[in-house]
Amino acid sequence: MLDLFCDRCLKPVAERVDFEIDRTVYAPGFVPQDEDGDNAEVMDGYQLNADRLIFNEVLINWPEKVLCKADCKGLCRVCGRDLNLGDCGCDDFVPDPRMAVIKDIMNADKEV
Repeated sequence: MLDLFCDRCLKPVAERVDFEIDRTVYAPGFVPQDEDGDNAEVMDGYQLNADRLIFNEVLINWPEKVLCKADCKGLCRVCGRDLNLGDCGCDDFVPDPRMAVIKDIMNADKEV
């Protein structure tokens, strides 16, 4: 079990990450012809770099997105309140940035 944080609301989440190492490594000079070059990153001469081997397996099996629940609403962009606890009442309207130039043109042409 890993103690991670929700990607949306930052609450702690206990996440189970299962992995199984099933890999053949070869000493230098004994690599078969049909084998790819993955052997070099975990072998340091005739020494197996177990830390690197385990790190690679954990990294490959790491969850892409960690959520406290499937319908997590995250945090408010304005005040930072947890939206799972209720609405905060902030104005969350985000104007389309592509329209900003047109808005500037319209405001510049207005007579006061």
